[in-house]
Amino acid sequence: MQSWRRLAGDAITFAQHQTREHERRLPQLVEQAAITQRSFDSLQSSSEKLARGGARLAETFSALCEGAKFISNLSSRLTSSSKAAEDTAAVLKTPENGVSL
Repeated sequence: MQSWRRLAGDAITFAQHQTREHERRLPQLVEQAAITQRSFDSLQSSSEKLARGGARLAETFSALCEGAKFISNLSSRLTSSSKAAEDTAAVLKTPENGVSL
């Protein structure tokens, strides 16, 4: 019976010691949790900024592609117009037309 009492006393002493240790460490754990939360908030904010930047980049790229398509179209039209002008000039230069340039 004595050993059971001693064992129970040791268990209570150990539990009290663990409780005091946890109470002692609690402020440190709360501070670590706050630091972790701030880090998470900062990471989330950075992720949101990165997503917005990526969306703007996609819009800019799309606009550049549209501009390139427009320039390509314009170049094609200018080439066609230039070719038509050359053909017209060649026809006008023929002696049959009586026009000399």
